[in-house]
Amino acid sequence: MDDYFQMALQTIEAGKAFTFRRTGVVRQGYYHRRTRRFVVVDPDTSRILSLSTQSENHVRRLAGSTYDIDRTS
Repeated sequence: MDDYFQMALQTIEAGKAFTFRRTGVVRQGYYHRRTRRFVVVDPDTSRILSLSTQSENHVRRLAGSTYDIDRTS
């Protein structure tokens, strides 16, 4: 298994799941705070669309992001 796919799967397994909108389309995101890895998945096909490193603030500020919807502090 290549490194890209392995890192994406690890992020999906260990990261926090949330949704957001990109160009009017709802996407599934996973963010792992410690590694700062961000994975975008097509919710209809489960296809991994991207893997990148981003700040936590970035995923919070995505259009329609549900990343912090359950945050209490």
